[in-house]
Amino acid sequence: MTEAKYDVLARATDHLLRSARLLERRRFAYLYGDGQSDDVVAALAPYLNPDGGFGNALEPDCRAPGSQPVTTMGALSILDEVGAVGTS
Repeated sequence: MTEAKYDVLARATDHLLRSARLLERRRFAYLYGDGQSDDVVAALAPYLNPDGGFGNALEPDCRAPGSQPVTTMGALSILDEVGAVGTS
């Protein structure tokens, strides 16, 4: 890895550790480190509602606790990103 790429990655890691939610930290670890998909799914679980949708401020524009289409689509995108969406 070149020095410039390492510097950017190190600065991004530092920023995430200081200011990101657990979900973003786990996604970053999965994508750029040695994180596991199960850790991302576990960090996403608190945003899941009993109706199967997602809410609870998962998306910055949807602070309501109820399930919303945009928030649920975002959660499904994250699950797909880590390979946690079934193919059936």
